[in-house]
Amino acid sequence: MMFRHAKKLIAAVGLLASAQASAVVTYANCPTLAPLPVTSFMPAAMQPIYNAENAFDFGMNVTIMTAVRTSREYTNQVVSSSFMTLLQNMTQTDQNNAQQMIEIERQYEEMKASYKNKLKKKQAQSKKMIFPTDEVFDLDVDLDLSSISEDSPTYQFVHKMCTTGKMNQMATGEKAKKRATSDINRRAQKLQASLTAVGSVNSVAKGNIDFHYDIFCSAEDVDNGLCEMESTAPNADISAFNFLYPTGYKDENSASGSDYATLYTYSSVESLAAFQYVKNLSGVLYIVPPTQSEMSNGDMFAYVGAYKQAQSALNLASTALLSVAQNREPINGSGLVMSSLDVINYQITNSSRAEEINRVKSSSEAGKMLELQRQMAISNQLKLLLLRQKDYARQLKAAHLAIDNTIDAPTK
Repeated sequence: MMFRHAKKLIAAVGLLASAQASAVVTYANCPTLAPLPVTSFMPAAMQPIYNAENAFDFGMNVTIMTAVRTSREYTNQVVSSSFMTLLQNMTQTDQNNAQQMIEIERQYEEMKASYKNKLKKKQAQSKKMIFPTDEVFDLDVDLDLSSISEDSPTYQFVHKMCTTGKMNQMATGEKAKKRATSDINRRAQKLQASLTAVGSVNSVAKGNIDFHYDIFCSAEDVDNGLCEMESTAPNADISAFNFLYPTGYKDENSASGSDYATLYTYSSVESLAAFQYVKNLSGVLYIVPPTQSEMSNGDMFAYVGAYKQAQSALNLASTALLSVAQNREPINGSGLVMSSLDVINYQITNSSRAEEINRVKSSSEAGKMLELQRQMAISNQLKLLLLRQKDYARQLKAAHLAIDNTIDAPTK
């Protein structure tokens, strides 16, 4: 840049000098009159400077052009490298995205398969559950038996089933059957002995009356001077209502927190009264028992046979009545004291409650099936009781018909 300004200054001085002196080359002094090429308007001394400037400009231009070309090439290389890097990054990014999408799809498929498997497992498990929505059956939570709430529907349902099973076992199990049979036979033999093994009918009748005044005296009996004080169970030995619908342990059961009132369970006093009721209802065999000599006398065989027949009929009648009383004897001595009949009535009463009906409705098919089987078991127990009663009725009818035939039979 400095040489360029110097060149301009020198050229201006040269032009000024040429204006005062004659031109070095003119058309007038040219021998040939031919125009010579104008090579420069500067003095000869300025030529080297001009040449140097041209050389410098040329060198600078070459340098600049080289620098520009180099810069351009570098820029192109940088741009190309950046582009390639960017292209590689984009390619890598696309590959990573593709791999991520593949991984996401794989994980999604795994999650979907896991969900379907879990759903199938829960569906299969729910079919076995009583209440599928109960937290007790949450498959994602470890079951802690100690933390199960007694208010949960599953607990209430299972508790009902267990209670029913235990009650039925106590009422109809082998031990219960043996105990009932033993009690009926023992009482029947005692009753039979008291009705037949007597020498005087009046003495037996007086013994029954005295027992009534001693144990079951009523207020009317006290007023009549037949006994000193009224009994806690007045006239219970002659009351059909006490025999069929005893008061039992209602007060004790209510005090224990139970809301069920028994209808068919004897207390200890009512049990004794029931036996006396059967004894009074069967009556006394108003026939003097045959003596040993009469039993061996051929002429008395008809009499002895009729006596034995009446004795058997009374035994049949008393056994049928004792079986009715046995169904009202307690099967347990603690907790909710109930008889076998109250066990059945307890189940029927609980099943008819609104909360129990709603609980069964909200249960699964398995729960409804269990409840149906329980109801069928109760129905079968009732049917068994009816069949036994019908069987005793047929036996009594047959015994009554046999006695009528004996009475109407002609005597020789």
